[in-house]
Amino acid sequence: MMAAAGATGLVVIDVATNALQAKVIAAAGSGEKCNLVMQRGTQFSVNYSQSSLKDAVRKLVGEGGMNVAINMVGGDVFLEALHSLAWEGRIVVVGFAGGNIASVPANLLLLKNISAMGLYCGQYKDMNFPVFSKSLSSVLRYCQQGRIQPYVGMVFKLEEVSDAFLHVIQGKSVGKVLLALK
Repeated sequence: MMAAAGATGLVVIDVATNALQAKVIAAAGSGEKCNLVMQRGTQFSVNYSQSSLKDAVRKLVGEGGMNVAINMVGGDVFLEALHSLAWEGRIVVVGFAGGNIASVPANLLLLKNISAMGLYCGQYKDMNFPVFSKSLSSVLRYCQQGRIQPYVGMVFKLEEVSDAFLHVIQGKSVGKVLLALK
């Protein structure tokens, strides 16, 4: 999973490790963020700003590759994750925090029998309400059971909104960044 130290990434780690008992390789853009995801329960972390994600995954899981990649970064990191998938693997695009939208090489989809899909949760409320409702109920149940523990990385005062925005766009944020009214 890429952008693992962000709010979405940390929730995915909670669900994958605590609810699904999956082994997680979490990738982030700094050593500090890699340390955080390890504290949150991942088995391995990769700093993709310092080394090749593809090479790191190969060292960790071998030539077989990973079964699922959740990508919130886009660009070159997306392509490295795509190349790191196992036979019949799947990559799920959740966002483009890195700013660049990569093109999917269709030949790779064919040769490795892999899937690339997008996940825009906001559409489920209108397009498939039963799935939206069931998902929301599961998330709330996981929170009540302590399986998901939202992580607040920083709280800014409302008058510091510019600082908060700068903190996020400079890639310094981890977890959720909040604005406090008081």
